[in-house]
Amino acid sequence: MGRRNIKAGLKSKGSRKGQVSTEYLMVISFSLLILLPVIVMAVSYSEGYQSRAKADQIKSAADQITAAADAVYFEGSPAKRTLKIYIPDIFESASTYKNTLIMTARGQNGLFTVTSKSQYSNLTWNASIGGAGFYYITVEATGNNVTIGESSK
Repeated sequence: MGRRNIKAGLKSKGSRKGQVSTEYLMVISFSLLILLPVIVMAVSYSEGYQSRAKADQIKSAADQITAAADAVYFEGSPAKRTLKIYIPDIFESASTYKNTLIMTARGQNGLFTVTSKSQYSNLTWNASIGGAGFYYITVEATGNNVTIGESSK
C-alpha cells in the first residue's frame, strides 16, 4: 500500500503543475484580450496626432511665407527674403491663386489643403519642393507681385 500512495502523490503533483500552467495561460490570454484593444486605440490616436502635427508644420511654413510676402511687398522691388522652412513627408504640392498660397497634403482620409493669405500682394509660386526636409525659399518683390522660389541658400 505504501507504493500506491507514493504513485498517487506523484500523479497529483503532476496534475497540479498542469492546472497551474493552464491557469497561467488563461490569465495571460485574458490580459492580452484586454490589452489588445487598448494598444490599437493608442496607435490610432498616435497616428492622428502625428497627422495633425504635420499639418500644423505645413500651416506654419505657409504662414511664414505669406508674412514674408507682405513684408517684401511693402519694401518694394527688389526686396528679397530667404526663409528656411520644414516640409513634412505628407506634403504633395503648392500653388498660388491671387493672394492665397495653397499647399496640398496627404492625410488619413485623402488629400487636404492648407491655405494662407497674403493681405496685400498677389503671389506667384515658382519653387519646386519634393519630399520631406528643410528648404530655403526666397520671397521676392517683383512689381505688383511677390514671387516665391527656391534658393540654394
